[in-house]
Amino acid sequence: MMPRVIAVVMLVLMSVTAQAAGFEARVTFARKTELGFAVSGVVQRVDVAPGSQVKKGQSLLALEDTPFKAEVDQAAAEVARRNADQAEAVRDYKQAKELFDRTVLSVVELENAKLKAQRADAALREARARLAAAR
Repeated sequence: MMPRVIAVVMLVLMSVTAQAAGFEARVTFARKTELGFAVSGVVQRVDVAPGSQVKKGQSLLALEDTPFKAEVDQAAAEVARRNADQAEAVRDYKQAKELFDRTVLSVVELENAKLKAQRADAALREARARLAAAR
């Protein structure tokens, strides 16, 4: 009796296996990792294939760099302009100081020249920071 039961069970299992072979299936990963990027842009190149393993620090893709280069160029131009503004303000302050020392210029005018030089210096530092961020 036992061999007959085993034979019936095996026939049932074989028929289930035969039926399962006819179904379409899709295997998915149990663990997915969502990716995020610090900047957005147009993808120029994908460096990895779907499903491949990657190492820490490995490049996944490259973005079109034209907008980034333009931003760096714009920030560099701003630094150049602010450099010129600062040089002019420092020169004006030195001249105002000299005139003040000769009692030709008032205290208010000297202080205004000094404030202009300080504002120009701050604007230059700000422009340099924007350039560093753009790079």
